Amino acid sequence: SIGSGETGRWTVVQGYGVFADPQSPTTRLVDLEIGENVFEWKVSNGVCPEVSDQVNIKVNDFVIPTVITPNEDGKNDLFHVESIENFTASELVVLDRWGFEVYRSAPYLNNWGGTDQNMEALTEGTYYIILKISDNDIRKGYVMILR
Repeated sequence: SIGSGETGRWTVVQGYGVFADPQSPTTRLVDLEIGENVFEWKVSNGVCPEVSDQVNIKVNDFVIPTVITPNEDGKNDLFHVESIENFTASELVVLDRWGFEVYRSAPYLNNWGGTDQNMEALTEGTYYIILKISDNDIRKGYVMILR
């Protein structure tokens, strides 16, 4: 925490991120870029020189699964993309083999388990996915459902 009469502020030095409250030392940070992100915390009391420190956060590229096995054994039951919950603009769209949309979730919170929009189990097979991570990062691919 910062002391009485002191003010602090987070800034982005490199990369990208959105602070919930840039003036809080313990703020939540979302929408980080893949790769190196550097943030600086500066504290001032209006009398002494500013003091600052930097925080480096490396975000690895996403590993997008190509198979889910929603059989409730606790292994690969959900379409899980590590850290996607930190991207508030994320969205998952699932299409069947004819190109019809069968599922959509925004923001995507790692909660798709091979069902359609009505929570009915989809049949085994290959489905096409469009995973929007941010406005500038859209991934397309496929996922196989094996039951």
